[in-house]
Amino acid sequence: MPSSNLEVSSRHELHASKLTQHDLFESLKRRIISLATALYGITSANPSEALDVLCYTTIRGSRTVHEAVLIAYTTPNSFAAWEILSNATGYEEEIAALEALLEDLKKGMGETISGLERQGRWDVKHEAMPDVESKRRERLGNLTTIKEDIEE
Repeated sequence: MPSSNLEVSSRHELHASKLTQHDLFESLKRRIISLATALYGITSANPSEALDVLCYTTIRGSRTVHEAVLIAYTTPNSFAAWEILSNATGYEEEIAALEALLEDLKKGMGETISGLERQGRWDVKHEAMPDVESKRRERLGNLTTIKEDIEE
């Protein structure tokens, strides 16, 4: 039995919506990696070999929430080890988590530029990629690092 025009139209709209979501995801990912490259510094000629943006879901009580994380691969030419540089947790939509992650990095860039301006400097040289997430946890009073969590 052939599909009605309404069913075909609905499928096309759903497909277009998914494509738009995918394009938005890719656009946000590129912007996040661009900011992260400037903020954290990388040694790879290709930022996508050193940094990645991942989305995932978790269950909190009876709610499914969307979260996004910026990670840095810590071993050259390998994806076997990584660390968290920034994350956004507890969002109703995946795109909202990505947008929050982008905003976090934009604030970090704003703080960096403001600090440079106060010092009368206009250059940045990264000696090593900082362990930002561990520092954030320390500020929040949680001194457990991801490595310790994994080793337990």
